[in-house]
Amino acid sequence: MTSQELAAGLKNAPGKLYAVKADIAKEEDIIAAFDWIKKNLGGVDILINNAGLGTSETLSNVGSGSWQVLDVNLKGLSIFTREALKSMKERGMNDGHIIHINSIAGHYLPNLFPVSMYHASKHAVTVLTEGLRRELVQIGSKTKV
Repeated sequence: MTSQELAAGLKNAPGKLYAVKADIAKEEDIIAAFDWIKKNLGGVDILINNAGLGTSETLSNVGSGSWQVLDVNLKGLSIFTREALKSMKERGMNDGHIIHINSIAGHYLPNLFPVSMYHASKHAVTVLTEGLRRELVQIGSKTKV
């Protein structure tokens, strides 16, 4: 579904859709998206990281697909989170929300073959999420993770 199709489907719904194109694996695209948000909407109060990518490459045969998985599932998530927290801090927002959509594969290793970088990335998302939650508690932030 394109952003235009989504906007058309939401035409009579409450609220408004703002579609901003960004390659999740490219830091400059993410920063540009947050710059647009700051300029046009003021900032971010809620972030939902919902992008994910998988591959069937085995761990013994890691290739470019596995690096793309890490770029999207970890690097993109981390940069989006950093930029959202920066936006909140700049505006004195101390009670925002950050939601990382993960996978059951981030909490246990399924008995499936092949085990891939996808599984490793989802375990890393679990650790990053808990680490961020603890960091925010330590600094007295009321932002929920």
